[in-house]
Amino acid sequence: PPAVQAIIVLDRLLAPYRAMLDSDELFVSFTTSSSLPKTRKGVGRILAGHLRNGVGDFISNWVDLTGLPDNAARRTMDNELVPYRASCGRCIGTHQWRKTFGHFVTAVDRRLLHDLQMHFHHVASAMTDGAYTGNPVLARDINDVRYQHMAMLALDIAEGDTRIGGRFGEDLERKVRSELGPRINGVQAEEAYREAFVYVEEAGLDRLFFEPHGICGARSASQMACHEEAGTTALARWSNRLMPNYETRTSTLCAGCDSFAIAKWHLPFWEERYIECTAEIRRLEGLGLIGSEFDNATALTLARARQAQALCRKLGADMDDLEELVAARVKKLNAS
Repeated sequence: PPAVQAIIVLDRLLAPYRAMLDSDELFVSFTTSSSLPKTRKGVGRILAGHLRNGVGDFISNWVDLTGLPDNAARRTMDNELVPYRASCGRCIGTHQWRKTFGHFVTAVDRRLLHDLQMHFHHVASAMTDGAYTGNPVLARDINDVRYQHMAMLALDIAEGDTRIGGRFGEDLERKVRSELGPRINGVQAEEAYREAFVYVEEAGLDRLFFEPHGICGARSASQMACHEEAGTTALARWSNRLMPNYETRTSTLCAGCDSFAIAKWHLPFWEERYIECTAEIRRLEGLGLIGSEFDNATALTLARARQAQALCRKLGADMDDLEELVAARVKKLNAS
C-alpha cells in the first residue's frame, strides 16, 4: 500500500541520521540548512510544528487547489471547501490524518490493532478501536470517518441521488427513504447532514462493514453467506459483535448474500471485474477453446462476468463504454 511504501522510503532515507541521533523515531530534523549533517550536532528531534509546516508546504507547492469548488460533491455544510482553496491547503492539519490512517490500517488487517495502539500511544486498545478504527466501542464525534461515510450514503439515498444494489441494498434504500427522507425535506445542506449523522446511530447503520466491493450489513448470522460457507453460523450468533468471516469472505460470495449492499462508489470494482472476466471469456472463444461444455474455471469466470454485468447495470454504468474497454483488453491479451 502507498502508506507502507512511504514509510519504507523514509525509514531508509533517514536511517543514517537516525543512527547519529541514536533515535528510533521515524522522523529527524536537520539543524543546519547549508549541507547534510555529518555529526550528531547537525541532527535533532523533529517537532510537531515542523511536520505540520512541512505538510502545508507540500500541499501549497505541489497540489493545485485553485479549481476547487465552493462545495464538495457530497457536502456537509455550505462553502466548506472555500478555506482550503483560500489558504492553498495550509489549513489542513496533520491531526486530520490520524483517523484516516487508523481506519486504513485496521481495514488491511484487524490484527494490527495492538500495533496501532502503540503507534498512537493509547493506554487502552478500546480507545484506539473506538475512536480511530470505525468500530462502535466508544461514543462517536462529528469527525469520525466511518460515521461521515455512512451519513453521506444515507443522505444520498434519502435524496434519491444514489442507487443501491444487492439484496440488503434494496431493503436499506426503502428504509432510509421512508425514515430519513421526511426529516431532511426542505432543510439546508448543513442541517440535512447533521440529521443524517444522527440517523446513522439511531437506525443502527454504524454497524456496517465497508469493503472495496460493497457493504456488509451483518443482518444476522443466519443471513451471512460467509458464515454459512465456513460453518460458523452458530458461533457467530453468540459473539459479542456480529462480524463477517474474513477467512471465507469473497466478492463473489458477498454479491449473492442477504446481508450485502453495493453503492455507487463500488462501481469501479465491478466494472473492472466485468472487463477482466468478459475479456478472458472472449479471448478463449476467439481461440476456439470454449465448446459446448465449460470446465470449472471457465464456468466460474463466466458466472463472475454475468454477476458483474448485472451489478454494473444496476449502478448505472455506461455499458457501451465497458464493451469498448473489453475489446481493448481482449486485443491486449491476444498480443501478449
